[in-house]
Amino acid sequence: MRKCFIITPIGDDGSEIRRKTDGLITSVIRPVLANLEYDCDAAHEVSDSGSITRMVIKRILADDLVIANLTGLNPNVMYELAIRHAARLPIITLAEKGTHLPFDIVDQRTIFYVDDMAGAERLKDDLSDSVGSVENQKEIDNPIVEASKEFQIDFALENPKEGSEFVTKYVLDEIKLLRDAVNRSAILSNTSTTTKKENNVNAFKIKNQESIAAHLSAIENNDPNPSLCFLNIGNRYQAMGHFNLALSAWEKSIELNPKQCLAYLKAGEQYRILGDLDKAFERLKFYVDFIKDNDLQVGSKFYIEHSFKEAESFVEEYSLSAKTGPNKSI
Repeated sequence: MRKCFIITPIGDDGSEIRRKTDGLITSVIRPVLANLEYDCDAAHEVSDSGSITRMVIKRILADDLVIANLTGLNPNVMYELAIRHAARLPIITLAEKGTHLPFDIVDQRTIFYVDDMAGAERLKDDLSDSVGSVENQKEIDNPIVEASKEFQIDFALENPKEGSEFVTKYVLDEIKLLRDAVNRSAILSNTSTTTKKENNVNAFKIKNQESIAAHLSAIENNDPNPSLCFLNIGNRYQAMGHFNLALSAWEKSIELNPKQCLAYLKAGEQYRILGDLDKAFERLKFYVDFIKDNDLQVGSKFYIEHSFKEAESFVEEYSLSAKTGPNKSI
């Protein structure tokens, strides 16, 4: 029989927390998981003569499934949740309705339940569905996994020769997942307005990911203009909302070609949005000076007049504020 460990606040014997925890396990979690052929335990239910902490960590790392009850945001529960996340293993999180999750896990799927008889029945259905979804999950997704991927991508952008293989694989895997999502949505419905919108979003992501993969492949194969490749990679990441990755790509573009004018513009605009005005000034000043010094036509295809005027205005105001004091409106 498969094993499931329950991460939960425990409380003292006879306390309200203990009664709620035992009620949730006995009435909902254990019956649902038993039907799905899982044997469930929580830490206070296991008799072990050794270290309780070591036993808990072993179960978190070894069990087929973990269910975490985040109600009350108990520190031990949050620590144990992080261990499971770091191990990249399947987990289901639930919390009593009204629990305000911390910002770093607020976008993770969580089952919110009402602590009454009707809520328990609804939770049984939701929990059963979640177990099925987790069992069919092809890739683990949590904040630690995503941060690790971004770290590796940043490294690859800084070290294209050493890291391009990882990034190419990551991008191609993302494309496959997105295509699978599009295909599933198309099978489920060809007429739903919501489904069509989701398909359009996924198709847009696929297009950007494919472009990134193509540029990375070009860099790996010694493209004569790798700076331009990184510029375009940054543009694609920006389009998908991955702004830090976009900045890393644009900075790499500048490093490879200190005269890559558009990379200065894109990086400067993004630094300005993120509030790093010193860095924004440095990049946008180069962009403005480069266009003026080389007498480039700002209304041409590449040097759009609006972007130039915005950059020029910012540079002038920032230079003035450096002499007269901070200007909050910059």
